[in-house]
Amino acid sequence: MKKTILLFVACFTTALASAQTITETDLLGDWKICAFDINGIFWDFKSDTVKLPPELASSLGESQKAAMIADVKYGLSEYKNGTMVFKKGYYLEQSMAGDEASGTYTIEKKGDLYVIKITNDDAKNTVETVGIKLVDDQLHISMPDEIGGMTILIFCK
Repeated sequence: MKKTILLFVACFTTALASAQTITETDLLGDWKICAFDINGIFWDFKSDTVKLPPELASSLGESQKAAMIADVKYGLSEYKNGTMVFKKGYYLEQSMAGDEASGTYTIEKKGDLYVIKITNDDAKNTVETVGIKLVDDQLHISMPDEIGGMTILIFCK
């Protein structure tokens, strides 16, 4: 009985460890942006719903909320057609807000988090590093913004 329990624990631990890895195969294919989260302001493009953080929403009147939601939609509307295409050989093509980029990438584990390090095919071979996470068949790309917060781009296949 003790061996059976130990075998179960070993198999369960192995399954958990493998479930938490992100590989090239997991990323391959075409991804389209389906939501945006900027410091807790969340816009689901599919349902066209904007949610404000509770502490912000409670400090605003109804007309102020409506104006803020309209501003969010206006300010981020150019991102609605954003795409990322991961190809074999660790190659990535991006299109976001009228800008296009492509290049190679690597997947790295940093503690409990995963990042992709992208080396762009531009004249300077600029390098970007962003956090990635797979959640419910969605790809979450996270990056710090200029005001000390976090922007999360959520992509769906």
